[in-house]
Order: sequence, then structure tokens, then C-alpha cells
Amino acid sequence: MDSENIRLLTGGVLPRGTPILNEPIGWWVSYKNQLALSGLSATAVKAVDLDSQYIVDRGIYGAGDIRSPLTNWPETRTRRGLVMGAVQSGKTASLIAVIAKALDSKVDIVVILGGTRTALWRQTYERVVFQLDQWNEENDTDRRSERILVPSPSVLLSSENFVDLEYLYFETPNLVRSMLIAQRPLIAVVMKQVDHLEHFGKYLHKVLNSTFAKSDKPLHMLVVDDEADDGSILDSEAERGQAIDSDLLKQIPRYIQRLWSGNGTANETLNKKLFASYLAYTATPQANFLQSP
Repeated sequence: MDSENIRLLTGGVLPRGTPILNEPIGWWVSYKNQLALSGLSATAVKAVDLDSQYIVDRGIYGAGDIRSPLTNWPETRTRRGLVMGAVQSGKTASLIAVIAKALDSKVDIVVILGGTRTALWRQTYERVVFQLDQWNEENDTDRRSERILVPSPSVLLSSENFVDLEYLYFETPNLVRSMLIAQRPLIAVVMKQVDHLEHFGKYLHKVLNSTFAKSDKPLHMLVVDDEADDGSILDSEAERGQAIDSDLLKQIPRYIQRLWSGNGTANETLNKKLFASYLAYTATPQANFLQSP
């Protein structure tokens, strides 16, 4: 049975994991169905499809699959790119589509940098949970067998009250390690704020060190910066001559970089086995282009 027949039989809702010819529906097909149900025209959905595929092919996988002998990654194991779009042009829809296609292409870790304010961060989180992951309380157990989602929906969506960050950005490291080794992805939606980035970064590298100690497989991490602006980017001219602990230094971009480089100390295993793609989305390109590299 093809996807269109299943969609019609289910009243338009195509649950994640529905088999088609004995194959589970991928992340992109499932999300595309959500876009159609939201009222997006077929032409608009096709535009999202083509644009996001271009970004994945030319950007995230532009240097080849990390597991391929034909890979052409730089020695730093880090690649960076920028996606520009006008205000209210559907950047978040594109962002989620890119993530879905990257997950279908076996990216191991996806870190989504949400807004710098709690409301915007939660808004991004909810779109990821309900539109991309299609989580609900009834399918929580099934979803946990397919991916690790941090923060857990059962934690973040259960209360409006503040949750301790060490508890918020946490899943049992041994579970995450076994999932990564089995090529089940870790997906994290992190508030773009120093404390949040610091807590998640420490947790992430604890997981990575544990995973690399047990497996020789390299991992590909995609960091997607939603609403990237001046706060995400270092300015070497403005910061020249400043002490490392100076209050004038921008901390957010430093903590973003530490997601793939660690806490500033040399980590030979990490440098050899972790491949990172940093993808910035912005409606204000001037904030990026006027910065020093």
C-alpha cells in the first residue's frame, strides 16, 4: 500500500512508523504529511522539499558521508553554512524539513539552538515535538525506542515551572550510548543561553566520551541555529586584546563552538571521531556578513 492510500484511510493523519511496503515511514515523509495537513499548498510543500534537499545535499553532506571513503571533510572535522530567508518566509518549516532529511540520511546527533528567551525556545521545542517527532503521551514508549529527545517531552511539557537544568538536559548516558551505536539519533532542543548551553554541552561530551570508548564508529552532529544573529558570532576585531575572562567577550558563540570542540582542552578522540555541521538560519544577514570570521 502506498503512502497516499494510507493517508486517505487514516483520514489524512499518517503516524510515524506506519509501514509502507514493509518499510517504516521516514522523518521527511512524516513531516511532509504534517505540512499538508496544516494547510500548506502542494506547491509550497514542494518548494520546502526542494530547498531543504538542496541544503542537505550541498551543505550538510557537501563533503560526503562521514562513513564513506570518498568523504572530503576538512581536518577540523567542522563545516559551517548559512541559510537566509525573509521574515515570516517559512524558515522554521525549512529548518525542520532539513532536520528530517538529515535524520533520514543518518545524522547521529541533531542540536537545535532555540531562541534566547524561554517563550521562543519552548515554541521551537513544541514544533519539533509535535510536527517532527509527532510525540504524544500514548506513544511515548514507542518513540523512546526510535530516538532520544532532550529535554524529554514528559518533563518539559508537564509543567510551566522552572526545571533544574541538570535534570532538564539529561537522559541515561548508557541508554544514549547504546542508541547512538545502534544508529538511533539523539535530538536536543537547547535554549541559546549560556547556562543552558553549558549544561547541555557538559552532558553531551560525557555521552560522547562514553560512546567513543565503546565504539570505533564516527558520529555526525548537526547543529542548527534558529534565528542566528549577532549574538551567535564572534567578532575578532571587537574582542582583540581582551582577557579570556573579560565580560566584553561574547559567551554564547563560545559555548556553541564547545558543542563540537569540547571545553577548550585538547581531545584527540573527539577530534578524530566527531564530525560537526553548523547551520545558521537568519533573516538578518547583515548581522553575519559584517562580522569578522
